[in-house]
Amino acid sequence: CELDKIKMLMKIVLHYSKLANTSLDSGIRVQKILEIKSKDKITDVKFEKDYKTLLSNIQKNMDQEFNNLGGSQ
Repeated sequence: CELDKIKMLMKIVLHYSKLANTSLDSGIRVQKILEIKSKDKITDVKFEKDYKTLLSNIQKNMDQEFNNLGGSQ
């Protein structure tokens, strides 16, 4: 359902925002946050039928990338 896809997309964008803000508060530089590659994959969801799996993988990768920066979840 398109509504489910939109809801999940909004959720992951908010998740990225939360992680980015937490990282900024921890002293991580903006440039490092913008280099997070998983955020760029979010737009791929519109082309995928199995968007739930893709979004789940994006979130896992995003969490890992932020952990590698030193930002907490």
